[in-house]
Amino acid sequence: MIPVVMTAYNRLSTLKKTLDSLFECDGFDKDRLSFYLDGGKNNKDWESLNAVHAYLEEINPNINMAAENLGLKANSLKAINHSLILYDKIIFIQDDQEFSKDFLTYMDWALNEFEDRQDIMFASGYSHIDFPTCYLSPLIADGLGIWREKFSYAENCRTIDYKGFAKATTPSFASYLRDIINGKSDAFMALLCYQMYMSNARCLHPGKNKVRYMVSDSTNCKQKDREKLNNKLYDETIVNESNLAYNIIRETKNYKWSKLKRFTRWLNTRVIH
Repeated sequence: MIPVVMTAYNRLSTLKKTLDSLFECDGFDKDRLSFYLDGGKNNKDWESLNAVHAYLEEINPNINMAAENLGLKANSLKAINHSLILYDKIIFIQDDQEFSKDFLTYMDWALNEFEDRQDIMFASGYSHIDFPTCYLSPLIADGLGIWREKFSYAENCRTIDYKGFAKATTPSFASYLRDIINGKSDAFMALLCYQMYMSNARCLHPGKNKVRYMVSDSTNCKQKDREKLNNKLYDETIVNESNLAYNIIRETKNYKWSKLKRFTRWLNTRVIH
């Protein structure tokens, strides 16, 4: 069983919904689950966190609780890095997500199937668009499969190729990366996207969406962005066409780090059977 690593904070009601969804996944076993709970900013936070900790202990006592507030980025990277010392691959999730019934089935398959593909750095359970088979993307989304041997991130880079990154993706995404590096944003996924860019690697996504944000409770999703999210979940896994899609996309210029809009437009018009 591939370990499932979850980060959490002080949102008990949202956390319960996330875990209820995870419990319904095929192949779920509480022994494969561990928690990384961030510390509080004030006394009120710590009261809520103590309640979260007590709830999680009933499920699995494998809880790493920070002594102080680290923030989303630092706590997430701590969870990933620490877990990859213990395991050669993990499934990383957060406390404001819901999953399809076959989320774990798909993630287990992807992490085993593509372990030796050096040009695939991550595997995601999220599909940016409803596409009839798996595809590769220069963006990372949620429900993230990570291999120890492939994982690294750009947080400690002294120089960042913002211009090259902007040309390969979008100027706004490069600006977002700059805010993260400069401590103005607490998100961290753009760091992982930058590492993919530097390695000319990609993230594998399913053709049918397996994970979504609970946007009604999420503090990480702005209201204006909510309608853009793919909030449909599918319990059907299409894995037999994955290699075909991988090879077709690789043979096109879109496999390289070309403009993100061009890549997405190509995906929307391409039909793979």
